[in-house]
Amino acid sequence: MEKGNSVTVAINHVSLKEGAEAMNNPSIHQLFVEYRFLGMDPQETDTPFSLPKPKPYHNIQFNFSKTFHVDFEKNYQRRQYLASMLLPSDPDDGRIRFTLVSEPPEDEQDRDCEDVGFALVNVRDILCNKKRNFWMLQMRRRLLAV
Repeated sequence: MEKGNSVTVAINHVSLKEGAEAMNNPSIHQLFVEYRFLGMDPQETDTPFSLPKPKPYHNIQFNFSKTFHVDFEKNYQRRQYLASMLLPSDPDDGRIRFTLVSEPPEDEQDRDCEDVGFALVNVRDILCNKKRNFWMLQMRRRLLAV
């Protein structure tokens, strides 16, 4: 596939600040990350597993990435969706919301998953200004602040 015809979203690791709500909640044990992108089914974009809640300022490593093909010929609808994110009229203002989710322990499967934090990443900044390093820094700051 030609360069520019795919987008890869990577979730490498998550770190939490001491004092973050998720750190102080003793019922939170396992975490995963979910996001919505290009109208894809959430099961295709969530990290495929949850990991134990880390100690403050320590990383949990997901090393998860998903590549979305946005070529004109075979994935026109996705390409249009991506293009619409760059417009001023986009309802999400060109941002992807990554949500940190608490998964209940195996012995408490009757409980629901719970959103415990989020980060917003501006696709316009990444695509229009090619601020890839900015994105990594911004994402890290936001997830540390949950």
